[in-house]
Amino acid sequence: MKATGFILSSVISLWFAASLRAAVVTNDITIPGGSPSARMDVYQPEPERWPGLRPVVLMIHGGGWAIGDKADKREQITGNAFAEKGLVVVSLNYDLFRYRDGPWKGGKIHEAWPRNLQDVAAALCWLKSVEARSYGIDSGRVALLGYSAGAHLALMGAYALDGNDAELRGNRPVADLPAVRAVISVYGTHDLRLFGANIFKRGDAGDEELLARASPVTYLRKGLPPTLVMHGDKDVTISPEIARAFASRLGEAGVKYELVMAPGRKHGFALGAKEERECTGFALKFLDDNGILPPAQPLHGDK
Repeated sequence: MKATGFILSSVISLWFAASLRAAVVTNDITIPGGSPSARMDVYQPEPERWPGLRPVVLMIHGGGWAIGDKADKREQITGNAFAEKGLVVVSLNYDLFRYRDGPWKGGKIHEAWPRNLQDVAAALCWLKSVEARSYGIDSGRVALLGYSAGAHLALMGAYALDGNDAELRGNRPVADLPAVRAVISVYGTHDLRLFGANIFKRGDAGDEELLARASPVTYLRKGLPPTLVMHGDKDVTISPEIARAFASRLGEAGVKYELVMAPGRKHGFALGAKEERECTGFALKFLDDNGILPPAQPLHGDK
């Protein structure tokens, strides 16, 4: 358990020794049992360089639970960059809140909770399917990664789906879910009472119970997957103090974690972007430390 500053070590630098190569991308895969919105894009590593089954990262986009897309620029950058390191990346679209006058305006006309999390559960179950195996996915090496609102759902997917609340996983058997070996939260929230309450509330007496049920902090306990908490120290959308508070709660619960406060970063930076070498390096090293990164393979022509 540790907090990390920004010292770009030679180990992290090695992740960027090779030039980026385009991933093999398959778009708009449907998810059995998912909502009408649930679709996936799959980024596969270059098959000649990374043969066989590879670890998989299920990536969940941000957007205040109401906007955003699996194929947004940020998600494309991360998908391609991580695939270049031998990971299969599955970028997920999930059910979104809808509002009468546009995002967060005029009152909700569609409640997405808990369907958004059930879409995460459906995608996780798909990772164990024969179809997923055809994309080279090793369902024994699964990590979750989320940005902002997607980080909240990634944490819920890692912490809350194997418990007694079967509705959260769409009443699927726990045995249908793969084990999650690591989770990365990038400028996310762990407690909807600190951020996100106005979006999730329904305006009735059950709101406090709803917020607790939908908050990752509720499910903290020993034995959860190792967690990387990454946040910009200049974030004015979700306060950096939320990330620090989350790290403290993880430590109190006995969960293995790392906290990376990215200096000068605001909300919205993308892992895999050229200007985010340090953040990307920390994320890849975290995955490597937890068995979610295949051994480096030589480039074509190398001996």
